[in-house]
This record gives sequence, structure tokens and C-alpha cells, in this order.
Amino acid sequence: MNKIKKIQKKLSELNIDGIIIPMSDPFQNDFIPEYYHRVKFLSGFTGSLGTIIILKNSAALFVDGRYTLQAQKQIDTKQFSIENYDSFSMMSWVLKNTNQEHTILGYDAWDYTVTELNVFQQAAPEVDFLPLNVNPVDEIWVDQPNISKTEIFLHPESYAGQGWKDKVKLVKATLEQKGLDAVLLTSSASICWLLNIRGRDVPYTPLSLCYAIVHCSGHIDLFVYLENVTEEIRRHFGSRVTIHKLSGIDLAEKLPQILTNLRVGYTEQQAPMNVRNIMAPIVTELKNMEDPCALHRECKNKIQLNHIESVHEEDGIALVKFFCWLDENYKKGKITEAEAAEKIDLLRKENKTFQGFSFPTISGTAQNASIVHYRAGKNSLTLKEGDLFLCDSGGQYWGGTTDVTRTVCLGKSPTPKKKELYTRVLKGLIALSSAKFPEGTVGCQLDTLARKALWDLGYDYAHATGHGVGQFSNVHEGTRSISPRATRGDLKVGMVFSNEPGCYISGDFGIRIENLMFVYDTKEVDIFNRKILGFQTITLCPIDKSCIEKSLLSREEINWINSYHELVRKKLSKHLTGKEKAWLQRETSPL
Repeated sequence: MNKIKKIQKKLSELNIDGIIIPMSDPFQNDFIPEYYHRVKFLSGFTGSLGTIIILKNSAALFVDGRYTLQAQKQIDTKQFSIENYDSFSMMSWVLKNTNQEHTILGYDAWDYTVTELNVFQQAAPEVDFLPLNVNPVDEIWVDQPNISKTEIFLHPESYAGQGWKDKVKLVKATLEQKGLDAVLLTSSASICWLLNIRGRDVPYTPLSLCYAIVHCSGHIDLFVYLENVTEEIRRHFGSRVTIHKLSGIDLAEKLPQILTNLRVGYTEQQAPMNVRNIMAPIVTELKNMEDPCALHRECKNKIQLNHIESVHEEDGIALVKFFCWLDENYKKGKITEAEAAEKIDLLRKENKTFQGFSFPTISGTAQNASIVHYRAGKNSLTLKEGDLFLCDSGGQYWGGTTDVTRTVCLGKSPTPKKKELYTRVLKGLIALSSAKFPEGTVGCQLDTLARKALWDLGYDYAHATGHGVGQFSNVHEGTRSISPRATRGDLKVGMVFSNEPGCYISGDFGIRIENLMFVYDTKEVDIFNRKILGFQTITLCPIDKSCIEKSLLSREEINWINSYHELVRKKLSKHLTGKEKAWLQRETSPL
């Protein structure tokens, strides 16, 4: 009996009509531990965003535009239909395929947040959502991996730029302002930022899985896997932090002991429904609030930004070495996409403060580059002269997190169509990099700058232009982004964002150029006396000039490219060998 049939048998045993299975965990991590990869176990789909719904007689995988092509390649479309990823589409599909007045949909209340369930209920009032005591997928997953448990270690204040006790004071101030006794934090990233700790429980993200309660007294109850806690960590925090065992059973027991009759804040966008179900009956007040760590975490201080810039210099060395090697060796006709990914990974590992990768390297050539989050496997393509090659990669370092994409033409001059689209993607990157905007500006107001040159020709891309980036933390961080849907939360000084416009021609080629940049204060004001902010680019890697159609660029855009390349050359040349230095000199010469 296949996996879907087994789940459908469980539906009958539970007397429910279906089950909804997200690509998520109880901590809302970007990259989830293998233990929670239920979507991949059921379908083979490896993307970072996807939901499966299984009904008694049908099943569907819901993905967004980044993953449509990937899903078609990875899943059995005889078992699953591929549907559009949004709450209303999911519920519409359920109602269409159950075709009954009353539908019961089971879910794991540790994997869905309060906000997500509220949206589902608004989208389909006629559906009853039933929290399940045991996840049926776990019951049939006989070789399910164990939850990763690794030692917690300190992230030194010399990198963080602020001590943990001072950070706790910031949260205390928020509690006092809102008249609350405590706040329950369910984001591992926020807790690790708050306490200046890190771990390796999460793939590609140096976090320890944890929950925490911060009291208005400044005391903290920390829920972690006890195996992760060293004596050094216990001594470091002393009596200010009480450490508890992390498990669903322990939370159900301890939260009533700690929070009964208190006024408690939590974040519905992050908190699992089970957490709300435990707290609601015991507290005096349960208040939905923004994560009190989030904004402080996203706005990097000067010490952090200095380290982040230094990290990008280190990262840039590996990138130059890689593209120099590629330029020298692709003509031999033996480099595959997987081998290219392995090479950049090896070069990054040589960096002194390197601590791991920030996501799986994307290495795609020709038609595979049109798959936004392509992963090269055993049957990866060989790099050929005349093709476009896209490499999106990044690292975790003590001082920061990197994420960079370059698309290069292998040898021969690209076709006119490729050159035009590449140049329009580049124009978008330059437009956003050069933007000046008043404080209070939100991401959607800037997103069009990166898309306009493509829109003028009738092209677009189905992903955000920019996401927040952490410091030795999540490569996708925070409450702000630069995208058509980023209508809330203004961009603030110290925030780090990606800038990654692209263009993807299915079955033919893909183009993406990505730099990281941070928001800075230009020290100017507008006519309303608002501060004028701008972006400072921090990624250091040449942009392939052979792909540029110079006639499409303005003088200002040419000057931007030349200035950027001059900076790359100045920062990196001193770290390179003679051959690499000569390659960099050629690649960064003026247009």
C-alpha cells in the first residue's frame, strides 16, 4: 500500500474527510529539521514552501510560482495534482473535492500557527478544523529521522554588538508599555538573538530549537532540549534563566505553572495553535503582539554591520576564486552543475570564519537555471559553451550571513535576447540599489523599481525582489521584505536585504543577479522634513560584462557598474593570487 493510501486509511479510522500537512515545524523555521519533512516524505518534493492536502479520494500539493516547475519534476502527478499556494485556493480545492455541506479537516496543531488557522477558517467557514493528538504521517513514517539535538554555544558580544542583559531590558520595556506580565516567544531565531546563543539544530541556520518566557522582572524561562545545555551555558546565565525541558508534554505541564493568572503576550503569526490552546484557559489576558525581539533583531547596530561587511569581503574571495576557476575550466566540457556546486562549497569552506552554508547551493545551467530553486542531482547537466549558468550560494560566518547570485555566459557572446533580458534584470538591480526614499517607505513601494525594466518588455518574475537577512542566523529573516505584497512594516536603518531581480524562460534559460545591501541614513531630509534613506551594497563579486547590452544602459547606470566593480577590485585584489588577480582586473575593468 502506498503512502497516500495509508493516510487515506487513517482518515477513515479518525472519521475525518481529510488532512492538511504543511512544510513547517513548531518553531516556524525557514529550513525545517528533517524530522518535520513530512511533505518530502509523502511526495518527494524538496522545495522550502509547500502544503499537501489528502482527502479520501484525492490529494494535492500546493506550491507558489517559484516551485511549479520543480514540483512537476519531483512528484508523481498521478497521485497529486499541483495547485496554487494560498489559503483560499487550498480551501476552494477542498470544498470542490469533498462536495459536501460539512467537511472535517484534520491538522497537527503544533505545525499550524494561530494566524494560519484563522485565515483558513475565514476562507472556508463550512470546514471544521480538528486538531489531531497524533500526526498520522508520523505513524506511517517508520524510518523518520530523530529530532536534531546539538550543543548550545555563545555568540560573542564582540560580534553581536550588544549584551544579552541589555537586550532583555528592551523586551521588558515593551512589556511595561503594553501592561503585560510576560511574553511567550516561540521563534528560535528571536530567542537565540535575545540571549546571544546559537546551535546547530536547524539545517543551514545556526539555531537551537527553543521556546522562552520573558517576564517583566527580567527573569527568563527557557525551554530547550536538555541534552543541548552545557555547564558553561548554565553558569553563563546563572539564576536569571531557568532551564526547562522542551516537549509538548512539558509545555502543557509547565505553562500553567508559570503563567496562570498573568497577562501574557504572544505572536499569533508565530505561535502554534497548541500553544494558544494551552494558555487561553489559564491566563488573565492573552494579547496578540508583534514579536518584541523582531524589530531590534532586524535593525543591525554599527558593530554588526562592520562584521557583516567584513564577512562579505571574505565571501567575495571564494566567489572570485570560483568564477576564475570556472572561466578556466568549463571549456574542457567536463564540469557538471553538481561539480560546480561542490567547487564553490569547497572554496567557501576555506574561509577563516566560515561556519556552514546558509542554504543549499543552486547551480543551474541552460534550462535548469529557469527553475528558481533548482537543486543539481546525479543527472545534472554539463556546462556548455554559450549557455547561461546561474549560481546562487551563501555562507554562515561568525560575523554574518551571505547570499549572492551571479549569472554568467560560458564563453560565446549571448544571444541578443539573453543579453537584453540580462541587462534589464541588471537595470532593476541598479535601480533598487540606487534608490533614495523617505523614512516610512514600505517594501511594495520599492519593488516596482526592480521590475520596471522587465515590465517594459512584458516580462516579470514570480518571487520577491528582496528578503531580510540575519547576522549568523536566518538567511530569510524578519517581518519586512521588498515585494508586491510587502504593504506593512517600513524599512529601517540597519536592516539588511537581498536585491535579486530575475527572469526565467521555462525550458530555455534563467537569469538572476543578487546582492545584499543595508539601509542607511543619507543625512538628508525631504520637503516634509522626513529622513531620506538609501541602500549600501555589501556583496563583493563581479557582474558578467559579456552579458550586458551597453546601449540599454544610461550613463548613470554605467557609472554605477564601474564604481561597483572598482570597489570589488579594491577590496578583493589584495587577497588573490596573480592569476586570480589578473582575472578580477579584467572582469572589473570599466565598461
